[in-house]
Amino acid sequence: MVTSLRTDTGPGLRQLELRYGELCQAVWVRTSGLQPGDRVELFVPGVPEPQELRVSDGQLGKYVATPMVPVPQGTAGIRSCVTPGNPADGTRVCFG
Repeated sequence: MVTSLRTDTGPGLRQLELRYGELCQAVWVRTSGLQPGDRVELFVPGVPEPQELRVSDGQLGKYVATPMVPVPQGTAGIRSCVTPGNPADGTRVCFG
């Protein structure tokens, strides 16, 4: 079973949906409304490096997602960030 833990809206209607897979005990961020050059990061406590997604032209109009991160200890403290590729669209925004 996959559960949406949170849905956030960033600059320019960029959507970040934090998802949790019960069977695999992992989280990831599914996104929509992103533009080329946008960067999405997923930070999980205890994992030294964030999972990162950079959006390309070929991904426009599609759902795209960060890599999955195992979270056997639960989902507390997880946060996601979006950085628009175009500075005119704003600066980095974080949720969670």
